[in-house]
Amino acid sequence: MTRIITQVEEKKLKEAAKYLLLLDEGLTKTDIAKQLGMSRSTLYERISEWTDLGVLETLREQYMVPRLEEIFAAHDRVLARWPEIVDRIVDVALHSKSERVGLEAAALLKGLVVDPALARTSQSDDQEMLYAGSKDVSLNPVDITPQAPATKLIDGPSKT
Repeated sequence: MTRIITQVEEKKLKEAAKYLLLLDEGLTKTDIAKQLGMSRSTLYERISEWTDLGVLETLREQYMVPRLEEIFAAHDRVLARWPEIVDRIVDVALHSKSERVGLEAAALLKGLVVDPALARTSQSDDQEMLYAGSKDVSLNPVDITPQAPATKLIDGPSKT
């Protein structure tokens, strides 16, 4: 059976949807309350009401699916331009007139490119070691057990 939404209910739904949008934008509850034209305590009352009625969950489900598609599309656009982005960061790191900006660009480059590449290399080395071990290849570890007590090594050879 289809239920007709009253104007009051529609206003509350729009208000709840706007709340979610503002929350996703990172606004504080105080700022959201101002945007919605209500006090903070009224906002908390509405949030409680929306939660109890399942309004927020329903809106999130309907709202988040399109948002995920937008996120994936943005991700694809970034990946398509990734070489250009990295080149620009390198250019800023090498040629910035501001030492601080250059260092920040270098740190960003390290975090976005160098560290992940090193991690992949390390994982690749670990996988090669596991593969070599599965082939029954002996790695012949070096014996590092000391032959003489450390004090004799410091004092010189023993006189026996």
